[in-house]
Amino acid sequence: MNGLLDLTYAYANARIKGMKSKLFTESKFRELLEVPSIAELIELLEETEYRDAFVASSTKFEGMELIAHALKTDLEHTLAKIMKFTPKKGERMLDVMLQEYEVQNLATVLAVKDTGASIQETDLVILNAESKRNLDSLMEKESVGAVIRALQNSEFGKSLQQQALAYDKTRDFRLYIRALNAYRFHQLLNLAEKQKAPFVADLVRMRIALMDLMILLRVKRMDPKRDCSEFFVRKHHLLINDLNKLQDFDKILDRVAKEYPKAVDAVAEVRSNGSLVPLEIALERRFYGYVMRKLRLSVLDFSTIMSYLYLKQLEIGAIRKIAYAKQFKFTEELKSMLFRFSA
Repeated sequence: MNGLLDLTYAYANARIKGMKSKLFTESKFRELLEVPSIAELIELLEETEYRDAFVASSTKFEGMELIAHALKTDLEHTLAKIMKFTPKKGERMLDVMLQEYEVQNLATVLAVKDTGASIQETDLVILNAESKRNLDSLMEKESVGAVIRALQNSEFGKSLQQQALAYDKTRDFRLYIRALNAYRFHQLLNLAEKQKAPFVADLVRMRIALMDLMILLRVKRMDPKRDCSEFFVRKHHLLINDLNKLQDFDKILDRVAKEYPKAVDAVAEVRSNGSLVPLEIALERRFYGYVMRKLRLSVLDFSTIMSYLYLKQLEIGAIRKIAYAKQFKFTEELKSMLFRFSA
């Protein structure tokens, strides 16, 4: 900008700052965890920024279905709002970020076609009318193969076709889901690295590294000698490549504890009970702590929008976890995991 301040994102930045101030605090999450039932959880959520979504959803749903639909409705409303005020220079970046929901929808459709299960209204996040028309059309297809053929001229077509032979041999539809995720993350990283905003690329790299690390840990826990590189989104992350070479799961955990000192307690829990959930939460909190610190800065670029979207995902995910914890009576365990590990 030749030394001049770029004010392109000034309005979007102000809107995001206002929306960020309404995100739940840790004390609000504690309050949600303390209520004893789903009904009381809903009452509490109806007193928050989610009120309109709960009111709209309550005409058709109740209980857990009401929570799921209200969260989906609020997310769709939030995304629509952000799409409206994102400046033109950030529209492509936002489109690729929002491909996450498109890929989730496609994964749901593929799973339904593979298993024959029914699809629920709360399973899909509808971004716009075109998105709904496309999903309705795909849902009419009779098989996984028919869905893939319908997508051959889409942005995802080439990546999906590259998995066709492997799918024909294995009949594992998850190959297509991995291809979709790899494509969207590569697109996101390529765009981020072209931005004159280093934090945008840093955020994407950190998100990919977290995803690849959790993939590695899940696979290596089951088979420590297996090469996980085929599953990775980004194959040149030094730490993850080093971990992939190790063939002893205890040594992998030793290295993770060394690299992430604040996750030491979570690593100990993995050793004691085999569950990766505490470690995943600890690593997520580290990532979102970084996002939160950056969002406090008044940066006039796409990173403010990206940071908010990640934090909104965290909030909705945490509310879902709390709701399921109440339904299945493991609130105390969730409370321990959510708040024990510092960001």
